[in-house]
Amino acid sequence: METQTWTQEWPTELGYYWLYGLCFKDHRPAKYNFVEVRRFSFGTLAYIANGHLLYKGEGASGHWQKVDFPKPPEGL
Repeated sequence: METQTWTQEWPTELGYYWLYGLCFKDHRPAKYNFVEVRRFSFGTLAYIANGHLLYKGEGASGHWQKVDFPKPPEGL
């Protein structure tokens, strides 16, 4: 299993990521956020955490890491 590394670069590939940081510019402490990266029908990437869209302009920031899902069990 390959070890994933953290980066401050926003993901450019579709999938699931951890964002350790902030979703909004406020006074809450940094935390782990499970983020899905999708593509809108008009081509722009969408970053979705807990049902909210994330935007750099609204203060979303932190470190990103791709989620490494385990292989599903056989026979299901």
